[in-house]
Amino acid sequence: MPKTHIVTSELLDLSQLEEIIVGNCLLALSEGSKKKITDCRNYVDKKLEGNPSAIYGINTGFGALYN
Repeated sequence: MPKTHIVTSELLDLSQLEEIIVGNCLLALSEGSKKKITDCRNYVDKKLEGNPSAIYGINTGFGALYN
């Protein structure tokens, strides 16, 4: 059974990345990472709520597709 690497906000060095890739590790989010994702989603939802203005990359495209 492959090892599981818990994804956090810590930076990985090349040897750690190699271990994850070569070891065919499974990936799982840490509880802290899940909370950050949820907090970010809540922030974006509040910014969009009742705001008719465009927010680049959120309710627009990117680059030449921003309109």
